[in-house]
Amino acid sequence: MKSLKQTLTYRFILYWFTFTMLSSCDLTSSGSQSGNLLWRSPISNGSLTDGEIANVLQQNIVVTLGNSSGKRTLFAFDKESGKQLWTWADWFITDRYSLVDHVYIHNNIMVVSNRGTNYGININNGTTLWSMDSPDRNTGSLGATGIGNWFFFSLKANINSLIKAQIQTGKETNLIVYPKSNGAFFATPIVASNQDTMLTVTSVYGEAATNFYNKTYLTLFNVTQNKEVYTLLQREGPSTENNLPMGVPVVQGDRVFTAIGFGVQCNEIATGKLLWRTTTPRPFTEGGVILGDNILFANDDDGFLQAFEPETGKVLWKTKTAGSVTGLFFMNGVVYLIGGDGNLYAIDGKQGTIIWKMPSPDDDKRSGSFFTGKVVGANGKIYARSFLNLYCYKAAR
Repeated sequence: MKSLKQTLTYRFILYWFTFTMLSSCDLTSSGSQSGNLLWRSPISNGSLTDGEIANVLQQNIVVTLGNSSGKRTLFAFDKESGKQLWTWADWFITDRYSLVDHVYIHNNIMVVSNRGTNYGININNGTTLWSMDSPDRNTGSLGATGIGNWFFFSLKANINSLIKAQIQTGKETNLIVYPKSNGAFFATPIVASNQDTMLTVTSVYGEAATNFYNKTYLTLFNVTQNKEVYTLLQREGPSTENNLPMGVPVVQGDRVFTAIGFGVQCNEIATGKLLWRTTTPRPFTEGGVILGDNILFANDDDGFLQAFEPETGKVLWKTKTAGSVTGLFFMNGVVYLIGGDGNLYAIDGKQGTIIWKMPSPDDDKRSGSFFTGKVVGANGKIYARSFLNLYCYKAAR
């Protein structure tokens, strides 16, 4: 009979071997080796990261949000080796939660627009070039977009505004004042028609607490002429109907695609005309929509990834995943997402079949460090973070 010590040693070896295999391989019934772990780099000294910023991949650098000595910190790594290049922790309003869907990068300057507080960061070395923050700047954009040396974001302060700013200095100019709102205000500016002078904006106004009504608008603005082209109401209703725009809208040619409340829709950019809207049983969350191989993808609150025909809105397929996600990523015919269950999914874009579904290696002891944030990738590799580490995996394809 084995001694207790021998039994525990045997179990430890078995558990270690099993965990090592799961950490380096994908979880698929086919036994495919897609998703093999290439490297792992720490982004915390043990504390779980507070906040959310979309992972950024720029040339040879991948940037992600982490935690250093209890302070929110941006970490930059070499995308090939995982070597740490720099850290950035110059958050001037430290009590403000970080929630950034997307960043804008031009001439090696990365603009992080965190609900109205903006920072210009040199992406090569992590130095702070400028900052624009104040306690009275709140909500507004969950990120910035841009055209060359100008970036755009929305702000709720004394008035609700669309703002244009210089990327070198952060100096701001008001472009448009949105309809007045007594409640929460969010707006996501995106560049329309492939970097031309037209800017399309999806805006949300949470009305006063007496009625809890939400209104979602689509606005088109000509930056060169400093002229508003139109502002059109898209959806309205009580908060129970969740008439909110989710994620970053997608522009393709003369059309813009948006997930709003219980549905996905397509509008003509020049006129704002609604071309189609497909309603769904459940609303959409932060994942928004993406386009890949002329298919539109969105993940709803019921945990179904759905594929739509961009021309008509026809549902092509739906696949069960898990609840809310924080952004979708498409590469080489595969949709990647982090599900509400904290797993990393790779799903075939044409058929909707799950290629693999992988738990975070850091959550083996129920630490709470599951996968989170938006997956990014390039050149056969994908990058996904837990609350403790940034992981680089071989892509599914």
